[in-house]
Amino acid sequence: MKTSRKWRKTPDTTIFEYDCDSYPFYRGLELEGRLDEFRERMSRQR
Repeated sequence: MKTSRKWRKTPDTTIFEYDCDSYPFYRGLELEGRLDEFRERMSRQR
C-alpha cells in the first residue's frame, strides 16, 4: 500500500523526516520472525 501527502512550504514551517510505518505491530512480528505464526493463528479464529 502506498500513500502520499502534499505539504506546502512556508517560511514558518519546518517539515521533519520520519519513519512512516502504518503497521508497526506487524513489522515487529516480522522482525521477530513470528509473523507467519500470527497469520496462522488468525486464520484459525475465522
